[in-house]
Amino acid sequence: GDRNNASNNAKLEAAKQFGKLYYQEVEQLSTRRRAVDINMRNFHNWVKASLIGRITDVNDNGRRMLLDLSVGKGGDMRKWLKAGVSVVVGIDISGTAIEEARRRYKEQLTAAERRQMDAYFIHGDSTRLIDLDGGMCLDTFSRQEWKRFQARYGIQSNGSDTDVLQIFDMVVSNFAIHYIIETKQQRNILCQNLSRCLLPGGLFVG
Repeated sequence: GDRNNASNNAKLEAAKQFGKLYYQEVEQLSTRRRAVDINMRNFHNWVKASLIGRITDVNDNGRRMLLDLSVGKGGDMRKWLKAGVSVVVGIDISGTAIEEARRRYKEQLTAAERRQMDAYFIHGDSTRLIDLDGGMCLDTFSRQEWKRFQARYGIQSNGSDTDVLQIFDMVVSNFAIHYIIETKQQRNILCQNLSRCLLPGGLFVG
């Protein structure tokens, strides 16, 4: 009994350490390339790129619009570009991550790439209802950014309490669903957000 408990405790501790390693914020590319979990990271990136690549212009309006419910630092920007995404709205509960995503978009993408792909990064909570008033936004700047997005693409209220966006060809949430749907209420809100945001025939990837 004691031996089994010790073995289970060792396995649990190893899993915790691996989780810390996988989700650690590593800034230096050279360090990431030497990470012991690099093969898993590469596989995850391949899976994400393959799924994002399935986005289509559902409305045939010349735009491919993507909503990322857990955008983090915007590490999938190159995947979005390669998939031909025209407009991205990225939401994340980490204000620090959103600031980094905004910086990467401005500094790591060329002017031509930014013209090819418009992006709006929102410090917000995806477990809240995504509405036209920006109820999911967690700061004033993000609420203003949400309004700029609506103005840019002509998104207007229909004057009812059941306003829906239904403008996104794809909604994604990579490696975060287990945080977004911890409770039954959060699961219901996720389903509402998907219904409100996705175009009929659009894709959810998570």
